[in-house]
Order: sequence, then structure tokens, then C-alpha cells
Amino acid sequence: MTDFLLGSSTKLLTVAIRVKDRDQAILFYRDILGFELKREENELAIFGYNGDAKEVLWLEESPRATDHSGEIKKMQRIVLAVASLAEAATIAKNVQQRDLKFEDILFENNQLGFTLADPEGNLIEVCYTAKDKETVPSNEVDLINAAPKKPAKLSADVRFGKLYLHVSDLAKEQAFLEDVLGLKTQEAEKQAFLLNDGDFQVGLTQAQGGTIDLPTHEVLGLDFLKISISQEDLDSLEKHLTNENQEFFIDKKRKLLTTYDAIGIEWWFIVQKELVVCN
Repeated sequence: MTDFLLGSSTKLLTVAIRVKDRDQAILFYRDILGFELKREENELAIFGYNGDAKEVLWLEESPRATDHSGEIKKMQRIVLAVASLAEAATIAKNVQQRDLKFEDILFENNQLGFTLADPEGNLIEVCYTAKDKETVPSNEVDLINAAPKKPAKLSADVRFGKLYLHVSDLAKEQAFLEDVLGLKTQEAEKQAFLLNDGDFQVGLTQAQGGTIDLPTHEVLGLDFLKISISQEDLDSLEKHLTNENQEFFIDKKRKLLTTYDAIGIEWWFIVQKELVVCN
């Protein structure tokens, strides 16, 4: 276990997913989940939240990549933590209106969650936790009926809270997350790793086959994660990766560092310009 830890300002910025049919994917992430399509650039569709400039989701069209339909993917699922019951209910109603189905659904005390598959089989788990004394629906019908007349868009308080990965070598991926990136292990769940004290978590499940050990650029599914980092932390990370003999790339301006984990997912660490507020 390394003593190296990323700083408290380190946060997940963007999740990038490689898709075969970008138009179909856009319909799902915009019209079902409620992301706001910010723009399209060449093969990319870039999404964010309503009224917020951050780019939280990239869909990269790769028609030549192999889909491995029905096989195990590197990403088991990713959790989208919505900020309001209206957002969760709007998504559930969108599913019903388009005759889609829930892969899984759970109602438990003050929390609800349901899992959807996008058109290419990537699983998105939508979850919502009640605030204060708020009562949440206890069944699917009541959840859909809770949707507001004007559909609720995803707000800036929504976040990707947890990523579950399929890995063929649990120890190797664990060593990458703990020793290379310095993520903390969650005491209650040995295979859960915390970024920034739990702002974003990575969970591991051992599996074999499918796309797990294939080069990421050759297959569809999760492509890379973009993480914001301070300049000081990026400099420390560079030194740490060098000491760990971990291969990485750093640009000439020293604002971007990338490295690959044990299953070929690329981790981008990027120093963003600070916004200057004029009075």
C-alpha cells in the first residue's frame, strides 16, 4: 500500500464511452436520461447538465470497433446519482413512454434506484436518496406518477457517483488503483476505491472473457475517465508514476497526464484553467 494520495481537489470530470451508432446513443442519453447535448465535434457528442458548462459525458463514435454484443464489457455499470425526485421520476416516465424496460429496480427506505441499458448494452444505474424528511415512492407506478408535467432536466448537482468495472485480474487492478493512483480503499467494501474521500468511487468485480482484456480502442464501451487535478498534484503524480515504473504520457505544457489501468481504461488527469471573475 502506497503513501501517495491525490489531493482533495481531484474530481471526476468526464466519462467517455465508445459507441458504434452515435445518433441512437444521443437519443438515449438526451431524451431518456435528460443530459443536455452541448455540441457535436467530428465523431464526438458532448453532454453536460442543464445550465452548467462542464462536459460530463463524451460519446465517441467508432463504427469500426467490435461491439461484442451480449458479451461481458469492461464497464459493469456506472451510477448516476440524480439530485431530485423530479429528475428520477422524469427518467422513469421517459422509459415507460418509449416502451423500454428497467434492467433492475429497487425501492429501499429513503432511497430508490433503477438500471437501464443504453442501445449498445452499457448499463446506467440511476439512484436517488431522499433529502431530510422527504418521502420517496415505494413502487414503480408511484415513481412514474411523481414525474412533473414539465420534464425535469438533469441539474448541475447530478454526478456520476460510482463506477463498477469487470476485471480478469483483481489483484492487478487493485494494485493500480491503490499503489499507482493512491486511491483509498473503502473499509466497508474491500473492492471499492475512493477518489476525493468518496466523491467518486470505483468498484471491482472479477470476471473472464468478453472485452475485458481486449485493447480499448478496438472495442465499444467505456473508453476513458477524465479527472481534474491541481498543478501540484499533477507534478507529484508524475514523480510517483516514474517511481512506480508505470508508463504514462505528459504533454509539453504539463497540463495533461494520461495512463492506462490493468484492463486498458485510460485515465486522464488534467489541470484546468481557473475562471477569472470580473467585477
